[in-house]
Amino acid sequence: MPDSNDHSEKQPLDQFVTNLQREREEEITQKKASKLSLAYKNLVGFQPDPAAVIVIPKGMASRGRIFAFTKDGINIGLAIQDPTRPETIEALKQLDSRDEYEFKPYLVSKSSINYLLGVYDTFAPTQTKQQDIS
Repeated sequence: MPDSNDHSEKQPLDQFVTNLQREREEEITQKKASKLSLAYKNLVGFQPDPAAVIVIPKGMASRGRIFAFTKDGINIGLAIQDPTRPETIEALKQLDSRDEYEFKPYLVSKSSINYLLGVYDTFAPTQTKQQDIS
């Protein structure tokens, strides 16, 4: 006869495995950052600075898998998932042509960039469109 607690015991095990996978993902990303001579950050759950978020348009952030997450004057913390992707290289070239900011790149995991891109609209300041005003 199956134990009625099987489901409740399975859930913590699933969560444990997920946590181990996430830890491993961050370790791999940290090692990769070191090899590439880039700074590393785990940004899952991080609350980005709205003034930074709007520096990169949402489409560019999504295509390039990049995200501006901090802003201190002209200095922008830039999360990058994979600096070797052609779309990322193109986005970085476009950003490099902007003289008003200094970008500091950080290598982040796929989970971090997915989280950040998922909260883009939450942290990007909304602007009221003139046609929406009655």
